[in-house]
Amino acid sequence: MANGEWRMGCQCKNRVLNPSCRVKFMQRRTLKIMLIWVAIAAALLGVFAMYIRSEFLVSLADQLWACF
Repeated sequence: MANGEWRMGCQCKNRVLNPSCRVKFMQRRTLKIMLIWVAIAAALLGVFAMYIRSEFLVSLADQLWACF
């Protein structure tokens, strides 16, 4: 794997100078970033959905109070 060969699934020796490898790299990077943002948004929506349910908040407060 000299000079960055076979890195990121690209078979190009010099990804910076070869436009097709640069496009593949940027597409994978963009996809990875988008998936991370989708996962963050899903986690936040799940948290907000739990806070809408008042019985969840009461049980959470009771569990925290029981620790002390």
